[in-house]
Amino acid sequence: MDALISRHSDTEQAMWRVQAVRVREVTRAALGDALAHVAPVRTAIADASDVALHGALTIATRQWSSEHADAQPPRLAFVAMGSYGGRESSLMSDADIIAVHEGDAGAAVDITMRVKKLLSSVHEGSGLSVDMDPVSYTHLRAHETPEHL
Repeated sequence: MDALISRHSDTEQAMWRVQAVRVREVTRAALGDALAHVAPVRTAIADASDVALHGALTIATRQWSSEHADAQPPRLAFVAMGSYGGRESSLMSDADIIAVHEGDAGAAVDITMRVKKLLSSVHEGSGLSVDMDPVSYTHLRAHETPEHL
């Protein structure tokens, strides 16, 4: 995915390619249902969402970095929750995600919101519906003990 994104400096074109990969993989899963048997959940759909999320994060971070050349982007990790986190996505599933970050909270929120916008705005009907909220890693560390994590 990184190689695909690196070939397109335009954000919209890069995200279009990312979504095209996701659409292809979700279509492949749907065709598998049509040709064989209907599986109530498919890990392939969650895998396709992983790829789209990684691509959107790469693009959003690249975009943010070009606007803030003198700053380091924060470290971000996305934690999948719900049916997506359980690898139980269906064709109509959304993606419940928590964005955990270390570093500048404002930058992390900015990048996270860019990811959410990128995932939902490229193709009508092919975007990934994301329910995502940023959480500070340092906030978790200050208030939680390791057994809670």
